[in-house]
Amino acid sequence: MAAVKSLFVLVAVAAVSIGLLLPVPGAHRDVNVQGQFEIMDVAN
Repeated sequence: MAAVKSLFVLVAVAAVSIGLLLPVPGAHRDVNVQGQFEIMDVAN
């Protein structure tokens, strides 16, 4: 289970990094942030 949780964390961090690097509109970024929060809730 620890490996699965660490994998979710790595995916979330990668998604945050990509979202910060890409010059996407604010609305699109907000949707990504909400999805990341949902992923973190599932991981926890």
